[in-house]
Amino acid sequence: MAYAQLSTRNTSGLHPNLRGLGFLGDNGTSAITADAAFQQALSAYAGKNVNSRDSGNPAWISANEQQIAAGQFNPYPGCTGQAPNVNLFQTASGLALGTTAAGVGILGSSSVGLIPAAAVPVVGWVIAGVGAIVSIIGAIFKHHAAAVTRDLNFSCGAVPAVNNAFRLIAQAVQSGNMSPTDAANALPEIYSQFMAAGGASGSESGPGGIPSGGTAINDSPYCNSNCELSICVLGMVIYWRAQYQALAAQQAYEKNAAVQSAQASATQPAESPASPGTPAAKPGLESVPPWAWIALALFGAWAVL
Repeated sequence: MAYAQLSTRNTSGLHPNLRGLGFLGDNGTSAITADAAFQQALSAYAGKNVNSRDSGNPAWISANEQQIAAGQFNPYPGCTGQAPNVNLFQTASGLALGTTAAGVGILGSSSVGLIPAAAVPVVGWVIAGVGAIVSIIGAIFKHHAAAVTRDLNFSCGAVPAVNNAFRLIAQAVQSGNMSPTDAANALPEIYSQFMAAGGASGSESGPGGIPSGGTAINDSPYCNSNCELSICVLGMVIYWRAQYQALAAQQAYEKNAAVQSAQASATQPAESPASPGTPAAKPGLESVPPWAWIALALFGAWAVL
């Protein structure tokens, strides 16, 4: 799902499109804002020759924050013949990964084209584990990188791969095919794959080695356009990882609250119903208070006199 590129500078820092969908934002759950995520990513690139002309440009910063909040890059200009997106499909035998409704099987078919069946275990309709999601992310990058060489060609393959990976994970989490915890833990792989595709390296903590030249991502004399794109990718990972972690915490909270409510209902003493045909007891003489008897006796004595 491609979320609208809306500002997330609100009280909770949650993407507005996710409110009220049982995804994020309920029960007061909060997560990092897009601008804070971008600033973290930018800080991680200290010493990588980021051009101050860009890092100090409010328009550049705002554009990055909007894309981070959307989990999607804007369409990259000048690209033609891009590969179609990879999607998840439900089949009679389980989940399938592919570009058409027929899909490319990931559950044991010998004709698997993208991912070995053993790499993507599925329990019911749920993808099992972080390793499986990492394999899917790798397959997405391989699929989009078929014609990647350098510079513009790199961006034309790597940017759609990032969009595809974030979109597929969002769809899988919202449909229940992927746990938010596994999604959060696997997201750094998107950044690592992007860096590797551009001839650099990086992990969830930030960039590793960025060559000074000769690769699509380089930092000489400045962090080039692809290098700057990688800052935004890292910001997306930081932001959306926090969103999925918040969702996991919210789901755990709701599950715990439901369990406690059920336990409280089970331990509450039940009222004993009245026996059928037995009328309710009526007040008798034993219910008359002592002072009433004394008053009656005095009245009787007065009447005799």
